[in-house]
Amino acid sequence: MKPTIRWLMVVAIVLASGVLQAQSSDRILIQGKARIYGQNLAAAKQAAIENALISAMEKKSYELTNQQILVNNAELLRLKLSENSSIFVKDYSLTDEKQINPFYLVQVNVQLKTSLLMQRLSQWGFSGKRTRNTNFFVVDFSSSEAIQKSSYNSMKENLAHALRGLGVGATSSGNVSSSMILISARLLQEQEKSVQVSVSFADAQRKLLDQFSAFYKKPDKPELLYGLIASDILEKSDSLANQNAGQGSQYDLAITGLPNASAYQNFRQYLFSKSNLFSSVEEKQLAYQKIVLGVSFHGNSQGLSDILSGIELGAFRTRVKSIEGQTITIELVQSASIR
Repeated sequence: MKPTIRWLMVVAIVLASGVLQAQSSDRILIQGKARIYGQNLAAAKQAAIENALISAMEKKSYELTNQQILVNNAELLRLKLSENSSIFVKDYSLTDEKQINPFYLVQVNVQLKTSLLMQRLSQWGFSGKRTRNTNFFVVDFSSSEAIQKSSYNSMKENLAHALRGLGVGATSSGNVSSSMILISARLLQEQEKSVQVSVSFADAQRKLLDQFSAFYKKPDKPELLYGLIASDILEKSDSLANQNAGQGSQYDLAITGLPNASAYQNFRQYLFSKSNLFSSVEEKQLAYQKIVLGVSFHGNSQGLSDILSGIELGAFRTRVKSIEGQTITIELVQSASIR
């Protein structure tokens, strides 16, 4: 069998199984530790494993998305990963363990669900992808009389600050523009171990768009609560921002033939660099070799097709395969095969 044919067969097998899923199978060898309490070695071992798994998720997060936002929100990132750690682990194996008082140390070989992690990081606001198309105005943050002495009294300004820290436009003073989403939040109750908060979204005319109520395990630091609320606001308001903007036509970009996650990241960065053309870029589907992005574009589908054709992504280039209504299918092919 000729080497070229053998290579093509290998590529076909990889594509059939899903390159992005293969990319997500990258393993990380990482250490974790936990303090031993009362000679309870079993509990310390489990805590050390959990520490290692979360550290692996942190490491991978810094490879996948906006590093500056992660650096500014390091504690918030770890808290969000701790709350959701089990869903990102495909499997792991313990390669070493030892007791060095007062700690229990482990070494873990972990396989993460990278595509899912990347999707959630974006939803939580750590990618900064909403920077150019979303602006929030924090209208108020009133509390009941029973909790006026709460450590969360000045949440209006602090919540706006937390949103800005996640890369979006947010303010608690000044004039309201027609493109802003108004946030009205209220502290419902504060207990010893939890805090309940309600948040509502409205347009510039204060017409209610959506609302939610959530319980938060009381964080050690007040600023972490603001960060948790800000992250939930971004996750729940993503579609609202596109509706509220009322600008541009909505298209779905179905991207196929992705050789790896790096090519996708490069394509996404290209879209972000064209903020004069796209008022929003939203990840709608991440599965196997197909990724669907929702974009708001100021123009028709043929104009969008022309813009999306022939984009250089390392050894690959984009080629528009089909246009069906508001869906444009794009495939990535090796540059040498483009004519």
